[in-house]
Amino acid sequence: MSIAWTATTDEMAACFTDAREVQAWLDVEAALARAEARLGLVPSEAAEQITARARVDEYDLDALRAEIRHAVHPVMPLVRALADRCAGGAGEYVHWGATTQDVLDTGLVLRLAEAEELLSRDLARLIDILEGLARAHRGTPMAGRTHGQQAVPITFGYKVAVWVDELRRHARTLASLRTETFVVQFGGAAGTLASLGPVGLEVRAALADELDLGEALITWHTSRDRAAHLAFVVAMVAGAVQRAAAEVVALQRTEVGEVAEPAHAGKVGSSTMPHKHNPATCEAIWTLGELVLGDVRTGLSGFGSLHERDKAVYTVDVDYLPRVFGHTHRMLELATEVFAGLTVDRGRMRANLDASRGGVFSERAMMVLADRIGRQRAHDLVSAAARSATDHGGHLRDALHAHPEVATVLGVSEIDGLFDPEPLTEAAVAMVDRVCPPSRSADEPATTG
Repeated sequence: MSIAWTATTDEMAACFTDAREVQAWLDVEAALARAEARLGLVPSEAAEQITARARVDEYDLDALRAEIRHAVHPVMPLVRALADRCAGGAGEYVHWGATTQDVLDTGLVLRLAEAEELLSRDLARLIDILEGLARAHRGTPMAGRTHGQQAVPITFGYKVAVWVDELRRHARTLASLRTETFVVQFGGAAGTLASLGPVGLEVRAALADELDLGEALITWHTSRDRAAHLAFVVAMVAGAVQRAAAEVVALQRTEVGEVAEPAHAGKVGSSTMPHKHNPATCEAIWTLGELVLGDVRTGLSGFGSLHERDKAVYTVDVDYLPRVFGHTHRMLELATEVFAGLTVDRGRMRANLDASRGGVFSERAMMVLADRIGRQRAHDLVSAAARSATDHGGHLRDALHAHPEVATVLGVSEIDGLFDPEPLTEAAVAMVDRVCPPSRSADEPATTG
C-alpha cells in the first residue's frame, strides 16, 4: 500500500481485520455450543462458559498468528486457546461436531453480511443524490454522443437517470441475494453431519437461528457460487459507478467543459501547472473499478474444489472478497462526494450543442423529409447537405435552405423549426420522470450558466 492511495474505507476495512475474523470464528464456536445446549448435546453451563470466553480481546493475536503458522491449520490453535480458558471441563465441548471449514465459512458469511449492509447503505445514498441530479436537469439540453461524436440532443437528466436505473437494479439484486447467500455452513467432516447422527440437521438449524443466518438445504463446502454471485453483483455496482465517473472525466475536458467535479479549498490540480482543475477523484474511481474487475475474476477459481472438501476454496474467497468490497465501497464514498458537489454548466452544454452547426438535428431533418421523398433519398440528401455545411463552415439549416430539392418540399419555417432541441428530448424527459418521479423534493446540485 501507499500513503498516497486509499483503496478502501475505514468502515469496510473493519469488517476484514484479523481481529474481526477471529471474533467471527469465536462467534460461530459460541453459537454452536448454545445451539447444541438447546438440543441437550452440550451442558448449558459449558455453553455459557464457551460464550463468555469467546471474546477476541482475551486473545493475543500475534501469538495466535504464530501458532497458526506452526500448526499449518487456521482454527485448531484458536479452538485449543478457547478450550483452555473454559473452566470445569467446559472446554471439551468446544467445536463439538464441527469441522474447520464450518467455522471458516460461517465466519466469512458473518463478515460478508456486515460488508453488504455497509455497501447497500451507501449505494442507496448515492442513488438518492443521483436522483436529485436527474430531476434537477431533466430538461437541460446537451449533445448526446455516440462513438465519441455528437449524435442527437438529449438531456443531462436523461444521462444521469440511466445510471440511477442501473444502480437501482443492482441494489435490488443485492437485497434479493441476502436470503440465499448469507447461510450457515455446518456439515462436519465431509458435509454429512456424520458425527452428530440424526440430530445433526437440528443442530444446523439451531446454529443458523443463533447467528441469525439462513439455512441451506445441503452442505456447501465445495459449492462456492454464492460468494462468487455476490462478488459479481458488487462488481457490477463498481462498473456502473466507474462508467459515471469516466463520463465526468470526459465531460470535464477543457474542450467540453460541461461538468466539473468539486474543487474544495486546498485541492491541488497540478504540482507544476497552477491553473489545472483535474478530475482526480473520478480518476481514482476509475482505477478502483479496474481493480475490482481484476479481482472478481478470481471468484471463479473457487469452483475447482476436489471431492467433498479442501482448504483451497476458503483461501480464495478470503483473499479476493475483502478487496472487491473494499474497493467498491471506496468508489461509492468518492462518487457520493463527486455527484453531491458536481458543477453542471448549462450554458456550456447549450454552446456545445450549437457547435455542431445543426449536425445534431440531421436525423430529425431526415425523418421529416422521409415523409415527403422517402427515407433513403432523404438520408442521402441530408448527408450531402451536412457535408457541405462542414466543408464551408456553415450551418446545416442554411445548407438545407439552399438545397433546391429541399426547398420544393419544405417551407422556410418548417426548416427553421427542425433545429429546436425540445421536441427531440420530450421522450427523454418522460423517461427521466419515470425513473425519478418529480414528487420527491431534493437539493439541487451546483449549476452555472
